[in-house]
Amino acid sequence: EREPKNLSLIFDEVVTLAHIEDYDRAWQRIEHLKKDHPESVWTLLTQAFLHRVEGQQTEAKSFAQKAVDAEEETTEAFHELAYHTEDLEEKPTLLSKAISLTYEVTGARMERGIIRLQQGKYAGALQDFLRVLEKNPHHPEAIEKVEQIFGYFEQEVNRRSEDSQAYVDRAKAF
Repeated sequence: EREPKNLSLIFDEVVTLAHIEDYDRAWQRIEHLKKDHPESVWTLLTQAFLHRVEGQQTEAKSFAQKAVDAEEETTEAFHELAYHTEDLEEKPTLLSKAISLTYEVTGARMERGIIRLQQGKYAGALQDFLRVLEKNPHHPEAIEKVEQIFGYFEQEVNRRSEDSQAYVDRAKAF
């Protein structure tokens, strides 16, 4: 049986309370969730989020993993677990899963693109950043990363051109 849609609204409410640093009310909302829906993916995600905001990374990752392991897979669960994953091979896999569950996840695409860029996987990174720009043409970080990749491509073309010219010059010298 699917959970009521209002559980995700309570998650949003806790996020808002955390942003205004009203942690007592945020934890009260979580206690309400835990009482009524103890195993809900949204209850687990809400706990993971609030633990993360309060700097309790071990607890946050534990709740994020429980949310991923729950029967109902959600984009938010995979994205939250990716946030806590330091393994740069595992993180893009988790972000890809988040994206596959909801195709339009801008945050997960940005994170995956940044990791791909760091790994030298320029085509995949460019694809992620361009997809972000399709949804938000003025996304400043995506614009910056696309420009960075094009700058790398330009440098690489120039380097190869210089290498080719040097080869031609050596061949003519013989």
